[in-house]
This record gives sequence, C-alpha cells and structure tokens, in this order.
Amino acid sequence: NKPMSDSAVSDLPQPDSPIPILARLEGLGWLCSGWEDADPTVVGRPRRRFYQFTAAGVALAEAAVEAADARRSRLRARRAVHQVPQIRAAQP
Repeated sequence: NKPMSDSAVSDLPQPDSPIPILARLEGLGWLCSGWEDADPTVVGRPRRRFYQFTAAGVALAEAAVEAADARRSRLRARRAVHQVPQIRAAQP
C-alpha cells in the first residue's frame, strides 16, 4: 500500500472534503499519517500530509468489502426469487 497525499485525494468530488474522512479513519486506527520532509519555501507549496493503511486497517477494510459483497449477493438472490416472470406475446 502506497502512501496517498492530501493533494492526491483533492480531486475527489467536492464540496465534501476527504480530509475529515481520513482523520476519522486515522482515529479508528485504519490509517496512519505524517508530514513530508519538505521546506515549503524551497518547494513553493505547502507541505503534504501522507496517509497509509495500517495492518489492522487493511484487515478491517478487507472484512468490510467482504461483508458488503455478501450483502449484495443476498439482495441479488432475493430479487431473483421475487422477480415476476415476463410474459411474451405468442408469435403467429
């Protein structure tokens, strides 16, 4: 898992900023973060904050995706059972 900077995620849909989401995930132990080692006066921009999944965060994210996939599969199966068959017109 490669670190992702604030600027890398700034292209996400606005007006919601990803920063509160990243801070929340960091508070839950899913992510860790740190500032880059750059002098803003030298690079001509603000320093970037980098985020990276923790080992626990990877495991929790994988489990969340698996749970979502399982729910989606159950919903699809339920829809298939309750689906009304289509009646086709008789052909002459």
